[in-house]
Amino acid sequence: MKKTIFLLLTTYLLLLLTFTLLMLGACCLPSSLITDNVIASARQLQHQGQGAHLIDGRLGRLDNYTDALMLNLAISSDAMHPLRSAMLNPYYDNDDEEVAKSVHTEHVALGQTNGLEMRYYGRYWQGYLVTLKPMLIIFSLHGIRIVNCLLMLLLSLATLWAIWQRIGKVEALLFLLSLLLVYFPVVPFSMQYSTCFYLMFLSMLAVMLYPDLTARSRSLVLTFFVIGAVTSFFDFLTTPQLTLGMPLLVCLLIHRKHEMRTLIIASLAWGIGYALLWASKWVIGYGLTGFNLLADAAQQIGVRTSQQYYGIELTIPKMLQFIIFGEERALGWKIPALILALSAAYIFLQKGIKVQRRYYWLLLVAMIVPIWFLLMRQHSIMHLWFTLRAFLVTIYALLLWLFKTTRPSNPHQ
Repeated sequence: MKKTIFLLLTTYLLLLLTFTLLMLGACCLPSSLITDNVIASARQLQHQGQGAHLIDGRLGRLDNYTDALMLNLAISSDAMHPLRSAMLNPYYDNDDEEVAKSVHTEHVALGQTNGLEMRYYGRYWQGYLVTLKPMLIIFSLHGIRIVNCLLMLLLSLATLWAIWQRIGKVEALLFLLSLLLVYFPVVPFSMQYSTCFYLMFLSMLAVMLYPDLTARSRSLVLTFFVIGAVTSFFDFLTTPQLTLGMPLLVCLLIHRKHEMRTLIIASLAWGIGYALLWASKWVIGYGLTGFNLLADAAQQIGVRTSQQYYGIELTIPKMLQFIIFGEERALGWKIPALILALSAAYIFLQKGIKVQRRYYWLLLVAMIVPIWFLLMRQHSIMHLWFTLRAFLVTIYALLLWLFKTTRPSNPHQ
């Protein structure tokens, strides 16, 4: 235990130092190197529109709003004051909701900040700037989307192959089906969506290709602690559950023992890594700049975990209504809930209790996203067009459970 704690502490300090240096390095890049491509990118977003859809459906929507904000943060970082930029993450904006964020971003890139005020987004690490700013030296948003598509295709194929080889053919096909059900082809076209999918694919590949990373309790703790910490660095609170649930599923499927123990240890380690490295940004940001990031973070935590959404009490039935139908159909959640309950009862009666107990852990993993939604109610419902994609974890876990509990018994399983 003492050695594990020592390794965790050492890992934490190394990650904290690495994250800080990476942000300093990104903010040292002069904005002049990326100005032309930021302007071109902002104009592309304006042409598409803030609520553009790549394909029909709620999950077919592009997050051009947040992509414009990310570009704004990239161009607003001041190479003359890299430490302050790295810790506070300045950007220029105003409260005029009639003007698209991409218009503000173009004005910032052109040096036209009249009517805009400097604000700070220091409650997140904004670690994506470490890759975004260098890419903007070479590419505009159009080029970044092409690179994203190519990398996502390669990583998704590599992950499918690894599942096919290391776990099973059906499990690989169910993973592909799960990706399609959350409109995965839309992901590479929004920088905001892409971050957690990159981390998810890389984490799943690491767990499958290097099983020793999760074979013992100590290595399991360190691995998921690092995954959680890296997620807090790069993510913009989009779909972080993917980097816990999906690597955890393949970990459990590969080792096939001590499932409950593994699930608890990995979840706790990921949660500690995620929360600790995130909160550390507020502390060192305050220490290095004197700006009270802790107060800003505390205020936002209160908002994001609120049970109120535009005056609506976010009860569980109301959340289901939002998730399944949107705002317009009251009580519509009862129909899919009834179908799900009847399906579960049928499967339970068909196979019996013994088989269900063998794979109960899949149902527990499936609950990761619903639990997150309950804890982060306002944020989850307010941003459904991207938070819904986290249900990839729930969908894949439930499909695996259906497969495992309805296939013919295999004495070797």
